Amino acid sequence: MPTFHLARNLIVTHNLTDDKEYLPGHKELEPLRVAEVAASICMSQQRVEKCIQGTTTLISCCLGKGENIALVLKDIGVLLIEGTRVQMKFYYEFLEM
Repeated sequence: MPTFHLARNLIVTHNLTDDKEYLPGHKELEPLRVAEVAASICMSQQRVEKCIQGTTTLISCCLGKGENIALVLKDIGVLLIEGTRVQMKFYYEFLEM
């Protein structure tokens, strides 16, 4: 089953918690392959990196204001941050793939 991890500094800075029961055992984290993402959507790697940075900055600002967040990842699922609880809900179709 896929997992979604927030950056450790984002978790610590905003005092967030995650659902440990969804993360059994030791899991290897795989970094985002920005070059592959850029190639698959016909965008420059620099533009993709700026979009990712902009999104993470916006999330951090919202968390700093204490706002709840629902980040929809097309065809994958929804990242929910409510208060200090972090949860990733995957779409059933994504999990079937």
